[in-house]
Amino acid sequence: CWRSSVAQAGIASAIGQVLRERAASMQNLGTLCEQLVSLQAQMSLTRAARQEEQTKLDQEARHAGLELSAVLRATERRREACMELVQRHDATVIVNEACEQDLAGTQAKYLAVARELSMTYESMSRCEAEARHRLCECEALVLLAREEQEVLHPE
Repeated sequence: CWRSSVAQAGIASAIGQVLRERAASMQNLGTLCEQLVSLQAQMSLTRAARQEEQTKLDQEARHAGLELSAVLRATERRREACMELVQRHDATVIVNEACEQDLAGTQAKYLAVARELSMTYESMSRCEAEARHRLCECEALVLLAREEQEVLHPE
């Protein structure tokens, strides 16, 4: 009789331990799922911000390219006028120098925007890689938690 009582107490203790471990696993699984959703949302926001920044930089680059094209066209017209009007050489040189300064300024702006776009792209790529790595870690933890749950409570 006392052996049966001791055995029942041991079984009840083991069942209680299993139930506590299951509750802890479920809580851990819930936390991991919340982290996964949070990381997915963060990754989505990061992608959106990256796309927005890239779009903005693309627009700036296009604008700078248009300015550069306009300056190049104006420079060409002035160069042709200079060849046709040798007697007005001095006045044409002054205009041409102004155009070259404009071109240099526009090219500098274009190069700065291109560098900024490149740095932004690299930064966003690193952020995305880090987010993917963290997502993979979370997914692995979720799988591990589910495996532990299945081991504890096979259905």
